[in-house]
Amino acid sequence: MPNPNVIRDELEDCLAVKARLEVIAATWHDVIVQGVDLTDVDDELASRSIHGCGFLGCTLGPKVARAVAASQCNEDPTKRCLVFPALPNLPFNPYRGKLYSPVELLWDYAQTPNAKGYDESVDWKSYLTFADPKTTKPYRGDSIDVILARRLHDTSIADALDDMLEPIRIQKPGAKKGVVAIMGGHDLPRREKQPKSDDGHAVGDDDWEGMTDDTVYTRVALLAWRLTNLGYLLVSGGGPGAMEAANLGAYFATRTVTELRAAIKSLEIFPEFISGRSGEWLAPALQVMQDFPLTDITRDACTSVGIPTWFYGHEPPAPFATHLAKYFENSVREEGMLAIATHGVIFADGNAGTVQEIFQDACQNYYGTYGTAAPMILFGVDYWDPPTMPVYVNDKRKKAFPLLHKLAEEKGFTHRVLVTDSMREIVTTITKYKP
Repeated sequence: MPNPNVIRDELEDCLAVKARLEVIAATWHDVIVQGVDLTDVDDELASRSIHGCGFLGCTLGPKVARAVAASQCNEDPTKRCLVFPALPNLPFNPYRGKLYSPVELLWDYAQTPNAKGYDESVDWKSYLTFADPKTTKPYRGDSIDVILARRLHDTSIADALDDMLEPIRIQKPGAKKGVVAIMGGHDLPRREKQPKSDDGHAVGDDDWEGMTDDTVYTRVALLAWRLTNLGYLLVSGGGPGAMEAANLGAYFATRTVTELRAAIKSLEIFPEFISGRSGEWLAPALQVMQDFPLTDITRDACTSVGIPTWFYGHEPPAPFATHLAKYFENSVREEGMLAIATHGVIFADGNAGTVQEIFQDACQNYYGTYGTAAPMILFGVDYWDPPTMPVYVNDKRKKAFPLLHKLAEEKGFTHRVLVTDSMREIVTTITKYKP
């Protein structure tokens, strides 16, 4: 049983284990080994004092296994090894030490893109352990070992995300300036321009601020492009629509706006995500990634995170995110996604999920759960603060800003909330903010 007052080092691959073994004086009671095959280091590791060491989903050699078993008889509970066994017959690893890449979750489909290939992906197979694909409802009455496996997986993902963000948190030289989240609806279509109006094509400057006839999808992508270029880490909900646009903009951060617009035009082949047609929705995105590949030189500059969930498992993850923190439990995902946005959250057009995120973020700021209130920006005045609340069902505008402003007024952070159509004002608000 580990000592709860000891901060434990995490060793997440065999190289890290071997590196620690090379240090003769290194201790092991303050170590967690996560998801590592230890059979190659069985002799050497068994020769060390491993009392109190934790092993999560590891493959143990016979000598280490005997030492672990012997530790359970120790009268001092802090010197007993902690062992979480590997759980078989699961398409996901409950003890993974790193975030997913798009290729990991979409591997089979990415290698052989076709309409049915997505059904062979880790993403889809993991979803099938969680929800009924016909009803899209999570299963009820699952056995406790399966439920525990999901909880362990989500905890591992949260830990891996925390590890990724640590350099930003401590402002390590070369790290990103901060984290900015962009939220919005999954149903924003992949279109570069709005349909032409009766008075003809609108005009504007062809730069990151966009044109007056750009779609919300394009404006989100351009905004993410600009903020990534300014050194921020962009985070999205990791799904289609506005979420995909945010990761797409970051993906193109080292390329021109013209190339970004060309990519959006290519995505118009399959403009809106349709449940049950994930492969067809993914196909043009994977083609864009082939046409505009990241390199070892550009990858760091184009890094972004998608945080999707299998709770809405009919939505595949956004492939343009370089890192994916996918959760089973949406409540854990929502809270954490907003909490990590150290430099603000931008809310584009969205539905119930986006409204939930607005007021969950407001709740965090209202009670100071994670410290000083960061900027909350509602992107679209007419959408989030129309003159009156629309009465037509197909009019999805929502008068959310007055309520948000009232909550901010009660706790003194009205200077952190904003509703605007100006992309420049959004960028200025974020860059001026100092946590």
